[in-house]
Amino acid sequence: MESKGKEGPVLAAISAAIESYLSLEQEVQPSAILPAPPVRLWSQFGRQELMNQRIWCQLRMLRH
Repeated sequence: MESKGKEGPVLAAISAAIESYLSLEQEVQPSAILPAPPVRLWSQFGRQELMNQRIWCQLRMLRH
């Protein structure tokens, strides 16, 4: 693509702006990853017990 007159500097400025934006985005992206919160074992155990009770109730209803 040939540039005539003022198009050359404009295209160069646009491509430089895009390149700087992409490089800035790549620098910021890895720091945006947050560590996972710690697992709370008591709440996990409680949810598992509730699911087990539900399964047992469903099994009892199917037997009768």
